[in-house]
Amino acid sequence: RYSVQKILIYKKDYLISGGGMGDIKLWDLKVLERDKEIKLMEGHEEFIIDLVLSKNNLLISCSKDKSIRIW
Repeated sequence: RYSVQKILIYKKDYLISGGGMGDIKLWDLKVLERDKEIKLMEGHEEFIIDLVLSKNNLLISCSKDKSIRIW
């Protein structure tokens, strides 16, 4: 079961979710279906604390595992 810790809207049509297992998912809001993300990003060992988009649209995430990732 996927637990969402953080969400972020991207370009009005996309949602980015950070999960309790340290994964990040990109969803297309126009065709949103349960468990049908369009991209899965893995790399954190613990839950996502925050998600931020930089001015040049890089996704930055931080996790309880004390790591920061730039996607």
